[in-house]
Amino acid sequence: MGKKRKQAGAQDQPADDERPGKKAKGKFAEPSSLSSDDLLDRQYKLQCELNEARFARERLRSEPPTQNRILWQREVTRQNCAVHKLESLLADVQREVTKRREKGEAV
Repeated sequence: MGKKRKQAGAQDQPADDERPGKKAKGKFAEPSSLSSDDLLDRQYKLQCELNEARFARERLRSEPPTQNRILWQREVTRQNCAVHKLESLLADVQREVTKRREKGEAV
């Protein structure tokens, strides 16, 4: 009985991908699609964001909680994930810059 209602309701609502105005998942475009100036600008911005995220993570770690350690640990985990994500994005950009320099393109 419940299955029919779920199936009928699923047909009425559009999927997440079909909704108008849905933004892309990534914060930036692919590094290979950027111009040289945009690529260097993105590298600088990511480096700044990474430094800020590392500083915030260390500040959070240096102040252990007096109570509610579970929430503190979740915040530390969120900061770790943010740092790792920024490191990955920066590595992609740096890889593209290196690739372009090896090709001889002006970067």
